[in-house]
Amino acid sequence: MKNSEIKDIAVEFIQTLNIAFSSLSVERKDERVWINLIPHNDIPKLIGYRGQNINAIQHLLTLTLFNKGLSPNEFIIFDIDGYREKKEEKVLSIVKKKIENIKKYDTPQVMPFLDAQERRMVHLYIKLHYPEYVSESFSDEKEKGKRVLKISLK
Repeated sequence: MKNSEIKDIAVEFIQTLNIAFSSLSVERKDERVWINLIPHNDIPKLIGYRGQNINAIQHLLTLTLFNKGLSPNEFIIFDIDGYREKKEEKVLSIVKKKIENIKKYDTPQVMPFLDAQERRMVHLYIKLHYPEYVSESFSDEKEKGKRVLKISLK
């Protein structure tokens, strides 16, 4: 599906939610489709507590796009005023520090707890930018089965 088609569907979807916005853009980067919305107001309310609302909007928008013909292989990121982009930059700065620690100490590194979307983003980032490294998710039994991510050399 073309970016212009995704944009048309996203605009229609956002309008059905009665969200006033000044712009909506669609771009592809790092094998993901980024949809960035700049609303007129209520940005904290749209993002919600710990991103719950933005996650819900992204989930519904993704389902809508899939129902209208988007390939299931496409990965949608719905962002509001750069919220997810800033969050991703913080996570990636930690990843870069972990990579430096691996180089320095020659020992695998464990990332702090990340949600599923953040773990997926880290896996993809390492695959694309650090092919000599590998990342894997696993359950940490000490932390009641929470999923953690380990980065190591191949």
